[in-house]
Amino acid sequence: MDQTSDPTANPLSEPNAPDGGASTHEVQPSAPADAKMPTPDDAAEGLGIKAIVQSLLRLVDIRYRIWLTRAKLTALRLALFATLWIVALLVGVLAIVFLYIGLFRVLTDFVGIPTAWAFLIFGGVHAIVAAVLAFIGVHWLSAKDTRDKKPPTSATHEDAKPESN
Repeated sequence: MDQTSDPTANPLSEPNAPDGGASTHEVQPSAPADAKMPTPDDAAEGLGIKAIVQSLLRLVDIRYRIWLTRAKLTALRLALFATLWIVALLVGVLAIVFLYIGLFRVLTDFVGIPTAWAFLIFGGVHAIVAAVLAFIGVHWLSAKDTRDKKPPTSATHEDAKPESN
């Protein structure tokens, strides 16, 4: 069979080859004499640096995403914490109000104290508590801070004055 008549035939194949014309020879393209041919080491070095840079960029991206996720979780925790504290504060104020109402009812209905006297008792107790808290606050603020002061040093024998007899 003529290879020129077969359009699918390989032009580099050998006509007498046992596998039907496929060549076992590799064909190298010709290069100019002054051009440097890349070696396998050059290709491996280029791929290695590229792979390292891509790995580092991927690592930085992953670390950034982890940091961003942690930042979002921290912000959500702070928002939840603040919300719960505000709700707890409101519930606590309501509890105090209802305790005052209950105590007022006990004083007026069960003990039989007139309403005006119950208000005077409440006012007097609050005035005493406010005075005690103010006294404690003034005492704490006017106290000298001894943590920052250096302890007094004892006089050395050179600084000591000789005793006069």
